[in-house]
Amino acid sequence: MPPLKEKSRPSKLTPIKIRGKGPRKKGWKPPPPRPSRTSDRANSTDTTTTTTRKRSRSSTEEPDGTSASSDRRRKRRREKLELKKASGAPIERLPKEILEIILLYSQNVNFAKASWRIGCVLSGQSTLMRVVLSAFAPTWDVWFGVVPGEVQGYSGWQENGERIGGDAGFQSEVLECSWVSVDLILNAQRFWFRQDQRERRRRGEGNLHCGWLEVCSPGTSGFDATEDDIQKCFEREWDRYMKLADDILTEGRKSLSLSDGFDHLISKWIDLTASSSLDMHINTGIPDYLIRDPLRDPENRLKLLCWLVRQGANLPVGQTWELGKLGYEKLMEHASHQHSLVALVLFSRLGVFSRWPTHVLRDKVQEATDMCYNAQAANKDSSCWALAEFLLDRAYVGEEHL
Repeated sequence: MPPLKEKSRPSKLTPIKIRGKGPRKKGWKPPPPRPSRTSDRANSTDTTTTTTRKRSRSSTEEPDGTSASSDRRRKRRREKLELKKASGAPIERLPKEILEIILLYSQNVNFAKASWRIGCVLSGQSTLMRVVLSAFAPTWDVWFGVVPGEVQGYSGWQENGERIGGDAGFQSEVLECSWVSVDLILNAQRFWFRQDQRERRRRGEGNLHCGWLEVCSPGTSGFDATEDDIQKCFEREWDRYMKLADDILTEGRKSLSLSDGFDHLISKWIDLTASSSLDMHINTGIPDYLIRDPLRDPENRLKLLCWLVRQGANLPVGQTWELGKLGYEKLMEHASHQHSLVALVLFSRLGVFSRWPTHVLRDKVQEATDMCYNAQAANKDSSCWALAEFLLDRAYVGEEHL
């Protein structure tokens, strides 16, 4: 019998020490259990109360009545603010006056959106008014107070953008900003008017003639215009819009047909929606948000749309017809409100409906006719649908502009 062979022992591998994988050291004990949140709150409350008592005992009153602890808190707060300022980019640490100059000379409203620090510095009312003046003052220097119907020039002079002062692109970008409002524009215009009158008196010239004042207030001389008349004339025109809308609503509640009650009222919009002055470049576009949803904030958006239409603004070339259709549908959701009537007429003056495809316009005319008939049959207010039917039908036959 052959002798048995001894089993070969396996060779041991060289051990590799890995940090954190070795055996626990002698004397190691697990950490104590974490206390509950309730006990943490109780302990923190006790600690805070004890600390407050100690501070109240240790703080001493100064001769002028201020405590030393409040001075320390103010100092720490001041140090934190200085640290935040120092942590910004070099351009963010520039003075406000320098940042305003960069904004105005660059004519780039997106500069204020470059960072939140720059936006905070450039968000004051005085800065925003300077931006509006920088955009619209070149146009006011040439055409303020001029009524387009009284200008005697060559044929097609209104379509010549080179004759109109100002930058249409910059004006459109300013109007697209969410902080623009009618009050801000009118305040900037009043400031410009005050400065212009002061300069005229210095040169020994007469007062500026404002033809729109004679149109707005018959019997008043245009040379007697003051800065307050700028706000008053717009408010008077807005009241006329609201009064006419109330008259149309009154006729609609009587369930009158279009031919019986609305023809003489619709004709009044011809004078109200015509351009009253040239306070902006003829190529300045209406912002998209005013067409998409003008009734979201009627006291701001609808008034701004009314002012822009009265100043001769137009729809941008690149604006899609779907945007106007969306705005029209949102208007008709509030068909019993006078603001919807005003917005419909402003849409018609701008030519919103004429941009729609023929089949869409035909369907909307039929929808307005049906809704008007159903409202009259139910003894409800049909004035808004009747006005929509009238304006859409005019656009369908190619006579949109009143």
